[in-house]
Amino acid sequence: MVRNLKRKRYLLAALTGGLVISASVGVCFPMVRAAGKTEVLLTGEMLPARPNIMEGLTAGIGEEILRMMEEPARVTVNQSDKKEIEETKNEVSSGAAEDSSKKSVNDASGQEMEEEQEKAEQVEADSFFPEQENENPAEEISGFDELGMPKVEDYLNIRIEPSEEAEIAGHLNKGSGCEIIEEEEEWTKIRSGEIEGYVKNEYLLTGTEASKEAEEFAQEVAVIQADTLNVRKKASQDSKVISQVDEGETISCLSVDDGWAEVEIDDTKGYVSADYISVEKTLEKAVSAEETGGAGEQLVSAACSYIGNPYVWGGTSLTDGIDCSGFTMQLYAAYGIDLPHYSGAQAECGREISVDELLPGDLIFYADGEGTINHVSIYMGDGMVVHAKNSREGITTTDMYYRSPVKMIRLF
Repeated sequence: MVRNLKRKRYLLAALTGGLVISASVGVCFPMVRAAGKTEVLLTGEMLPARPNIMEGLTAGIGEEILRMMEEPARVTVNQSDKKEIEETKNEVSSGAAEDSSKKSVNDASGQEMEEEQEKAEQVEADSFFPEQENENPAEEISGFDELGMPKVEDYLNIRIEPSEEAEIAGHLNKGSGCEIIEEEEEWTKIRSGEIEGYVKNEYLLTGTEASKEAEEFAQEVAVIQADTLNVRKKASQDSKVISQVDEGETISCLSVDDGWAEVEIDDTKGYVSADYISVEKTLEKAVSAEETGGAGEQLVSAACSYIGNPYVWGGTSLTDGIDCSGFTMQLYAAYGIDLPHYSGAQAECGREISVDELLPGDLIFYADGEGTINHVSIYMGDGMVVHAKNSREGITTTDMYYRSPVKMIRLF
């Protein structure tokens, strides 16, 4: 049977011009021309199966065979082969018909297969070309063209002039945003809410860093677009009205679903029609120095939370050990004020004040017998100070006159 199939392949080669390729074994059966006749070469040369026939021919047969393929071949076969040739032609026709039948069946789902292929290609394309993230997510935050964010643990002082001795106009709390107006070498002029002034560059995030920080603290708000909008207890026109808001007001927006926005006013939650609001992302703004209730009082409160922790000369850890100037340095750093780690140098910072001007948060300095400043404390009010006193008592409070003060300054 195998022999007959091979013979049919050879005969078919005679009909089609001189070459049979066996896909299963990768054998080329070329024809040679001799004595005016073209006959099949029965001992073919083994070649690797290749998708490009011309490449295979060039590698294994030679230029002569290529020339022969380009010319029409006159084939001579004997009478005994004619019957087999006809049978071979019939088998080929039958196979083509069967393939056509299969194609008709497959064509029914051909469109679906193409669609699946397109989807697969799109998935592959997406993996190579993913959607780019917004390089500046702060662009989506309302109210800022060039955003700045404070780089502090509590709040950043905004001063009326670019100097640590200048009066404080307000505070930019952690997570609040500001508009950058002008950048200088050490200070940046900003505006936040109603407050305008200067902050130190080292405590201000800008660009991509500010954008990332803003995404963490940004809140969604509903801006009212109607003259007066009812706030209802439930997401229904039939629900009870629990409050009303006017055009232009902004209220916290918790979610939007099915035409209603869940909002929060003070401590009360309710619903407003989503058709009469716009939802925006926003950041808190700066507050005036008067609104904070006194930065000095907040600093004193923070300082007192460390009472009882150890004193370590040269230390900088508020919990594991710190000295007097390290104590004031770390506390003021949380408010964006950079102090040196030496009491004598700290005495040259800020603005000198008198005893009568003392307010909570101001610094009081003490000196040795030669007049050299060697200790600093924080004024609490009512004649008391909090400080990292010594290795025996650690962080503690005492009367401000436990020693004779030699100088007092204000940093806020």
